[in-house]
This record gives sequence, C-alpha cells and structure tokens, in this order.
Amino acid sequence: MPSIMAYTDVHRAFLQAVSHHGTVSAKQAYKILCSAYGKYHTDETVPTEDHIPDVIASINAKISRYSQKINFVHYEPVETDFYVFCNLSDSPLDRLQTHYTESEVSFFGLVLKEIACSEEHKIRPIVCLNLTGEITGKSVSKVRAE
Repeated sequence: MPSIMAYTDVHRAFLQAVSHHGTVSAKQAYKILCSAYGKYHTDETVPTEDHIPDVIASINAKISRYSQKINFVHYEPVETDFYVFCNLSDSPLDRLQTHYTESEVSFFGLVLKEIACSEEHKIRPIVCLNLTGEITGKSVSKVRAE
C-alpha cells in the first residue's frame, strides 16, 4: 500500500506533467519524477521506480477534492503500464466535447469502471468488447470499440 508523503514541488511538477499529457507510460513517469527531483531536490538521492506509487498517493490525496485522480492502468495487449490523469465527475458540462459520441463516452466510462474494480487493475480486450452490449441508447460498434 503506497504511503502518503509530504507534498512538495516535486509532486506539483509531476502532477503538471501527467495532467498535461493525460497518459504517460511507467517509463515516462519515472523520467518525469527523476527530472523533478533533479530540479527541486538536488540534495536528495534519486528516487527509484518504487517511489512513484507514494508520489501518486500524495498527489491523489490533494486533488481528490476536485474529483480528479492519477490512476495506474496495465495495458495487457502490449504488457505496458500507464498512469492516467482521470476526471471522476460526470456532469453535462464534462460532456461538452465533439470528438466522441455520448455512447462512446459511456462505453469508455464502463471500461474504466471495469478496470478500476478489478483487483489487478487490468481487463482482457474481449471483456472490453463485451461491454458494448451494456450501453443504453445508441450502441457502439465492435470496430469502433476496438
């Protein structure tokens, strides 16, 4: 279980980078963390990749009141780990975008919920495709869901 550490400029820099990109791989997250430590904590030892969950736990404790979170996701098809900046609120204002249909946004929410509720924080691709059947209203094609 990650521990919550004191919130510093390292955390602010890491949050800014992850929120800017939206999604970063575990390797990118480690590079960002090392860069932030190099700029703000030159007197301390360089962190290891094991420090990332503690940094994220501290950030999440601060940003949870804004219905935001950095979440760990394991993408099984390529066996890659990612950190994703998530907006946890759901209001009509949050849905003001034109790239995805409302059904696609609902599908994405179902996928994220399934990932978040799984113990390993990952799901098989076929499970994602099967979630298209749970969307109310206009359905999302399997091709579009892929």
